[in-house]
Amino acid sequence: MASSVFRERWGIRLGVFASLCLVLLVLRFHGQRRELSAPIAIIPPASVRSLAQIHIDWQKAVRDILTTYEQDHQAIRARDALLALTVAPTDQQTHLQLVLGLNAISEGAPSAEAKWKAAKQAFLQQPSI
Repeated sequence: MASSVFRERWGIRLGVFASLCLVLLVLRFHGQRRELSAPIAIIPPASVRSLAQIHIDWQKAVRDILTTYEQDHQAIRARDALLALTVAPTDQQTHLQLVLGLNAISEGAPSAEAKWKAAKQAFLQQPSI
């Protein structure tokens, strides 16, 4: 009857088990050290603009977009350019009306021109800072 070496000698079994535990412990410790020693990315602080500066930048950008739209009459391009802007809370209603007006023109809505003219007039009547 053939017998296993592992069955007869408990010392060998214990040694193999201890070796495996040691290898797992070393691998785990080495992985944690690698995570701790990884360089930390330094992220520059986000630039903070005041609401007044956002309003001024928005007005200038909208004026540029309106000028471009008056030249090429591409409502979708103008609408997308407006959607990319950062808008102060006080300007959101006017901005929305401009976007909806250009969207109505791009879709060929019946009252699109009237909607666009009203939105444009509301923008032009805003006081600049």
